Amino acid sequence: MIWVNHDLYRNFLQSFNKGDMNLSLDIFRSEISDILTQKSESFFALLDKIKIKYNKKATYQELLDLIIREMKVNEKFVRGISFIIGESNEVNKKYPNISWIKLLDSIKRGIEQIANYFEENPRQERYFVKKTLEMIEVKSSITGDDTRDLTKKDNSLLWFFGIVALGVAGYLVYRHFNKITEDRLRAESLKAPDFLKQPIMQTGGQMPSVSNSLPITEPYSLDPEYNVPTDVLIPEQPIMNNPNPSIQNGNLGNQNMGVQIQVQPMPNNNSNQQKVVSI
Repeated sequence: MIWVNHDLYRNFLQSFNKGDMNLSLDIFRSEISDILTQKSESFFALLDKIKIKYNKKATYQELLDLIIREMKVNEKFVRGISFIIGESNEVNKKYPNISWIKLLDSIKRGIEQIANYFEENPRQERYFVKKTLEMIEVKSSITGDDTRDLTKKDNSLLWFFGIVALGVAGYLVYRHFNKITEDRLRAESLKAPDFLKQPIMQTGGQMPSVSNSLPITEPYSLDPEYNVPTDVLIPEQPIMNNPNPSIQNGNLGNQNMGVQIQVQPMPNNNSNQQKVVSI
């Protein structure tokens, strides 16, 4: 419903006194759409006076959201909106016998009831915003400012393509620098150091001189029969004489004295015999 030249004070007061919220919302919707399309300067002056931040290029939907948000928590804002609505409808001229303060308080009380209703019914608040924007669209195209956008543009699709483009660009930059790094490493691997160019030994050449190297010691000779070094066959410990009966009797005679050493050979698959070395 679009209210044209209606008696705001009587209709608004009557609606919330009877609890007719639908009538109260219709009246308030008409007044808000008039303020935003035809009295935007008065509205922005109110925001400046009570120090509420805003953007003059904001969409109608953003301004409407600001009104609903502030009317729930800001008493100065509600009184200021009541003043703009009362002045636009010239309620003080229509009811000269009623004080201006009382008229504003009646309008303010009706707006506060609507704010409480929105707090308890968020779904009705969204419906109110939708219907108010439809009314604003009609009024702005006829008598109001049609240069302001009605709603905020949905840039989600543009954001999506922008993110995809950034991802592709980042991948291409990565591939470019990665290729440069690979080419540099490949070029460095083909350049051999100088010390690798001098061969350590040439096939068929002469052996390097060993005059300055350590002396080469002659290896041990192995006994062919025992397959052990010959210098370990004779022990270094003192050798005890083999006892002789003639010595025990004190008669050496002409018998020859000698030392017998019995050597136990290392195991050999070909012979298990003992070898006696006489000295």
